[in-house]
Amino acid sequence: MVEINLLPQQYRKQSEPSAWRFATYALIPVTVAALLIPEVMTATRAGDLRKQIDSLNGEATALAPVNREYGQLTTEKTQLEQITAIANQLREGKTYWTNDLAAFTAQLPTGSGVAVKSMTIKALDANALSSLQQTGVYSGKNVGREIDLTGSASSQQAVVTFLRTFETNPNFGVNFRSMQTDSATGQYSFSASVGIVQEATATASATDPATPGSAPAAPAAPAGTTQGAAVLTKLSPRNLFFVALGVCLIILALYFTMRFTPRQTEISNLQGELDTITTRVTTLRSNAQRVPALREEVAKLKVQQDEFLAALPQTANFGGVLDELRLTTSAAGATMNSFTVQGGNTAGLPAGVRPIGLNVAVSGRFAQLFQMLRSVETMSRFTTVNNVALQLPTATTFDPTLEGTLALTVYTFDPAQATPAAGETPQAPDAPNAAPAGGTQ
Repeated sequence: MVEINLLPQQYRKQSEPSAWRFATYALIPVTVAALLIPEVMTATRAGDLRKQIDSLNGEATALAPVNREYGQLTTEKTQLEQITAIANQLREGKTYWTNDLAAFTAQLPTGSGVAVKSMTIKALDANALSSLQQTGVYSGKNVGREIDLTGSASSQQAVVTFLRTFETNPNFGVNFRSMQTDSATGQYSFSASVGIVQEATATASATDPATPGSAPAAPAAPAGTTQGAAVLTKLSPRNLFFVALGVCLIILALYFTMRFTPRQTEISNLQGELDTITTRVTTLRSNAQRVPALREEVAKLKVQQDEFLAALPQTANFGGVLDELRLTTSAAGATMNSFTVQGGNTAGLPAGVRPIGLNVAVSGRFAQLFQMLRSVETMSRFTTVNNVALQLPTATTFDPTLEGTLALTVYTFDPAQATPAAGETPQAPDAPNAAPAGGTQ
């Protein structure tokens, strides 16, 4: 038997598999999940980043006072170090003449028949040393100071013994000048220079992230018409699935373009801001940890500055200098005969340091003058010795009274002129001679 459907075509029901209908229903939760999962993940990530940024900003605010103190201490330390560097340059460039004088007198041969009548100790610069070495004098020796002397000897052999004593000692060199006989007395007078070898000097070695636009308003539902609804109801389940799939894809594309991409940009900006504030807070933490040690350093530098400014006052203060020299000479048992002020040599001095030259004439026995010279080298007022000259007017005893002249330099310091020019790096000073360690008369 054959069944024939006589209904019009539009009222006929077609039987198709129900899988397409179920697939169409499944598109709804899949699409919702595809929208909610990335939305929740990005919102959570952005929220976490904002919390971290707020936390670090709060810590930065709390560390701000300590950081300001760190900046003030650092600036103060830099200013104090400039003055300390000047003090170290002057101190390290100072040499002690009594060391060389003690070494020379300890080397003098006893009972050799030689008497020294005068001696003048002076510095020997590198150019003068080079010229002498080209003539064979002081060859291979780093002579930094010379003692010009004149004397008398009982015989030529006594002069030879005197010269060999210093020539065979690696710490000295000899520049012999002349010898002649006195027919009236039979004595031999001579003149020479004894070079004192110095030790080799050591070489010093983000903007705020853009706020994404608000989510686009949901489009108004199209005004459906009876004709459009009829079209949809006439679609087969398979075609209806593909229509729903296309709508879901369009929704996902719009979400990706208008929501997901701006949110990712926002997260990237927040991460960059977090990295910046993290670096800043790390620096603030480091600065806060260094503040206690920096306070101690600044306190020590202030003490050194006070000591330096006491040794190099801003004014000449001649009364204080003269009084200290007077007391120093008197304590040694010597006599100060004259005190003359003259200009000083400014070559090689740090900025702000001004020299004042002094010539002091003294008299006394050798031990008294030696002690007076040592006291001058260690006076509270920073003083350098430029030249020492000793003369024997008349030898009437084995410990006669000597006449001496000391060329000294004292200094003043103007802190306003001590700041080095921009880009200028102070050079490390030469290593100093050792401080006086005592000598043998």
